[in-house]
Amino acid sequence: MLRQRWRAIPRLIRFMTKHFMIGVALGWSCSLLLIRSDAVQIGPLLASYDSPALMALFFAKGGLYFGTFAMSVAIMNMDDDDPAGGKPDRYLFFKTFWNAVRARGFLQLRGRYCHR
Repeated sequence: MLRQRWRAIPRLIRFMTKHFMIGVALGWSCSLLLIRSDAVQIGPLLASYDSPALMALFFAKGGLYFGTFAMSVAIMNMDDDDPAGGKPDRYLFFKTFWNAVRARGFLQLRGRYCHR
């Protein structure tokens, strides 16, 4: 029954929901890792409050940020439906960026960025 309800949702909404949930899980994992590793003393800071609201807010923000980022990356990496039947150029952004860098004349020379 749950599968039928999931299949009834439009395909793109399922795609976005799936990638958002993957990002939320990754965000929660990173939040837990940050607390458990006691990086920048965040664990004792969150534990010093009596209310669990601060901890819930910390996990919610981590899940929201990572979920939004994962969904955005998934949407940007989707293949477009080309009516001409050609394959879209997935690396167009990187090619454009690289051509702009080369046109400005920036080179990496001995570990430093130098202008021609």
